[in-house]
Amino acid sequence: PASSAASDVYKRQAVGGLLFRCQCLANRAACQLRLRQFSSCVDDSTAALAALGNDVVEPAMRALRLKLLARRGMALCQMMRYDEASADYAAAVDMDPNDEQLKHDLEAIEAARKQTHG
Repeated sequence: PASSAASDVYKRQAVGGLLFRCQCLANRAACQLRLRQFSSCVDDSTAALAALGNDVVEPAMRALRLKLLARRGMALCQMMRYDEASADYAAAVDMDPNDEQLKHDLEAIEAARKQTHG
């Protein structure tokens, strides 16, 4: 039916619009991370992650969620908020258990967390 096709187009546009907005936030968060504006990086990453939601299946959104978790985790780590950084990296590793860099970063964050908490 025509209404179903129109509905599908609308849904794709809505998803595309959401993805674009979240990509913009992710790009700005990457810039903020490089500029050592960690709090702003966390804010933009958090906003994008909230908009994407937890149950993303679409590959581009899933890849973006993974990037955002790692980016926010890195910013949190730089702010010495190791518990939160560890949670973000653990979620990223759950999404991509074969990524050796993510696993290495998580181990480093865990070591820093233990050193800080004694």
